[in-house]
Amino acid sequence: FLARHINAERNVLTLPDVFAKRYGKIVEVLVSIATIVSFMMLLAGNLVGMGVILAYLWGLSVESGIWITFVIVWMYTVSGGLFSVAYTDVVQGIMGWSGCVVFAYYMIANSDPK
Repeated sequence: FLARHINAERNVLTLPDVFAKRYGKIVEVLVSIATIVSFMMLLAGNLVGMGVILAYLWGLSVESGIWITFVIVWMYTVSGGLFSVAYTDVVQGIMGWSGCVVFAYYMIANSDPK
């Protein structure tokens, strides 16, 4: 809803599309490459993080945990598509904010009044 006016005026779907309309095709390609690289780094960090957690919990090697995580994420994304990813993002966001609220309440309730 934050970018509704951009899409309504320019009929764009992605951030590179916005840059293409304003600055041209070369900038669109550069922004696309930067976006792909940044998402690959984000994905790598998430895979390694989950791999370490699985390795710790199940006594596996970190590499095995990473591969298991990769297969689970790949199967989930392929079977449900982008909508399944968006729905889980909403659920994770709600859980994250709920955790923040509970933690804030806990910290306030257990604070030292001195």
